[in-house]
Amino acid sequence: MFPLAGNLLDLRKPLQGLKTLVRFPRFFEKGRAKSLSAEERGKISAYKDQNLSNRQIAKKIVVQRKVLAQNQS
Repeated sequence: MFPLAGNLLDLRKPLQGLKTLVRFPRFFEKGRAKSLSAEERGKISAYKDQNLSNRQIAKKIVVQRKVLAQNQS
């Protein structure tokens, strides 16, 4: 249905896929692609309440994922 759905996990373009996830969270919650955790979906709602753009929200999620990855290694 959506042209970006196949490229969501492309690590070379993390923002492009995340912007799509932020824009269509319900579509991806229905089992087609579950690359957002429940915690991240909750944060998206909070960020949208702050009137942040999809790109700004995606950037924040990318930074949070990098911090988590560094903490785990």
